[in-house]
Amino acid sequence: MRILICVSSLQYGGKERQIFELMKGLIAHNITCIVVSLSNTVTIQISENISKCIIALDESKCKLQRAYDFYKVLVEYKPTIVHAWDDISTEIAVIFKYIMKYKLIDCRVRGSHKYYKRLVSMFICHPFVDILVANSIAGMNSVNKTLDSKHLVVYNGIDLDRFKNVRSNNAYEKYMKFFTVCMIANVRDEKDYKSYIEVAEEINKRYNNTMFVSAGCGDIGNVVKILSPRIEHLGAISNVESLLKYVDLGLLLTNSKCAKEGTSNSILEYMATGLPVIATNSGGTPELIEHEYNGYLVSEDNNVNEITQYIEILITNEAHRQTLGDRGKSIVSNRYDSSIMINNYISIYKNICNTNNMLSRDTDI
Repeated sequence: MRILICVSSLQYGGKERQIFELMKGLIAHNITCIVVSLSNTVTIQISENISKCIIALDESKCKLQRAYDFYKVLVEYKPTIVHAWDDISTEIAVIFKYIMKYKLIDCRVRGSHKYYKRLVSMFICHPFVDILVANSIAGMNSVNKTLDSKHLVVYNGIDLDRFKNVRSNNAYEKYMKFFTVCMIANVRDEKDYKSYIEVAEEINKRYNNTMFVSAGCGDIGNVVKILSPRIEHLGAISNVESLLKYVDLGLLLTNSKCAKEGTSNSILEYMATGLPVIATNSGGTPELIEHEYNGYLVSEDNNVNEITQYIEILITNEAHRQTLGDRGKSIVSNRYDSSIMINNYISIYKNICNTNNMLSRDTDI
């Protein structure tokens, strides 16, 4: 097999992290693979062995020129499978599918909001796609598809070794003095930082030992004015596990009017750390969080009073906090280890190749 993973960019985000988890696994299994990014802006941290497998196209060129550059990569690499991760990469991969005679996996369903533009794109592209993969059942439902041999769910995976023997970090040790609530999310319309700040302000008024810290690309000050000194935004960080080592509660509030989660990487990271989670009850999040079992699900409008109530329960009941966190850690270990995701994709690759005996095209494995 020769796998070509195609994505619009390699910036700091959820699907990019999943791509690199997958690449690590494919390389470990001695499967030939490359990543083609349609943009040469790379902001996510990349290991050296993976960086050798990346081809970044010049984003200053128009789409037509980049499509031609992509075609030249296809001609040289001769992939057995093109694994596309978003709208534009799928659309470009469809154009050259029958010329290059590869199988096409469409993996763009990462959330579960019904974007009109995406539904139109999928309506046009879907007849040419061999396998459609979503990372949650809610995501597959959002594109009006039922699970079958062409429509599959592969949940996100997380490298649990990252959360073992995490080293101390002097920059974050100050959070040990507080009951620290953390939200890992890029600052954009899809994430409800406005409600997050309202909750933080309210809790900090009631308690003098609480701290709210967030991390992700973007300036939170552009969203809402911060009044409390015990609210910090760290920007994009690469050492999420080092921060979470000093955190007591993971929070993820989604703006359900703009988007709904698929399988949230942030929630998986909270769970892997052993933290209880409070998250918006929408999209694929209920597939990760069982209300009152390993966290709390709050209404889609992110009611501040409701969220505040759940945080106060966890502030005042350490044993309950520990129980929820332990349950979440067990769930992520059993269901969301990155090895499970990697093996699922390898099985898909092998099955799709065996359909037309495409393995005979390749001598690498």
